[in-house]
Amino acid sequence: MRKSLIITGIIVLIIGLIFYGIMTYETDLLSNKNITEIRPGEYISENITAGCNYIVTIKNPTPVSGLVSVSDLNKITNSSTLEKYKIRSDYAFANIKEYEHLHSGKYVFIDFSNSKPALIYESEPSSFLIEIGYLDYAAVIVIILGPIISVIGIFIGNKKNRN
Repeated sequence: MRKSLIITGIIVLIIGLIFYGIMTYETDLLSNKNITEIRPGEYISENITAGCNYIVTIKNPTPVSGLVSVSDLNKITNSSTLEKYKIRSDYAFANIKEYEHLHSGKYVFIDFSNSKPALIYESEPSSFLIEIGYLDYAAVIVIILGPIISVIGIFIGNKKNRN
């Protein structure tokens, strides 16, 4: 029994690590880091396509930055006009901004900065991001359960040996 619990715990831990690896791999595939300097100190992302029920996530934005519709792009010449045309994020926490209620279309993220920003951006259907979130939760739970099962196996074996 002791040996089978320890092995089960190790197998559960490996399954959790596989879940985590898949989730990390999928998340990395979604991310885009391509930023182009169009004028000195003005950086722009590639086109970001948003459909119905999409979530656009921007990581590491600078204070003078924003998401704008491609149709408004030629109207933005400096940080003041960016303030006028940028779309307000639905959520902002730590170094992440999320936009959930966008109309279907193409958008770009503009950043005014002295150096090239370390932006990471992605646009995916909210249902897909929810699935990735569930996979993340499952991975964490299974990664925690694996060692717990193995430790229980070790202690059960030790108690039997003492009697």
